[in-house]
Amino acid sequence: MILGNIHLNDNESLGRALSRIFGIGNYVSKKICIQSGLVINLKVASLSKEQQVFLAKILTNLGYLIHNDLKLLKRNKIIDLVKNRSYRGYRHTKGYPVRGQRTRTNASTSLIKKFK
Repeated sequence: MILGNIHLNDNESLGRALSRIFGIGNYVSKKICIQSGLVINLKVASLSKEQQVFLAKILTNLGYLIHNDLKLLKRNKIIDLVKNRSYRGYRHTKGYPVRGQRTRTNASTSLIKKFK
């Protein structure tokens, strides 16, 4: 099933498939299933067209940013931090840990990832 631009695995339960969407976790997927009146354990392949359309409407009406919209928002916030020349923006550009983690021993993996 394709929900928006996101492909959901047909063999998974609805709650699990929704939680695999970037920006939707377990709590929100359960909330969506309850509001749509669908069972969480229902397989995605067994959804009818009407249920799929209703599920898409609920996702848009709840106002959650998902997938590409959320990734774009996160990227724009980081770009704003860099433009403002803040300490966090500097840490992002250098690839250092941003939230106060130590760099003496544990930051070897975060030093590899660079912001571009």
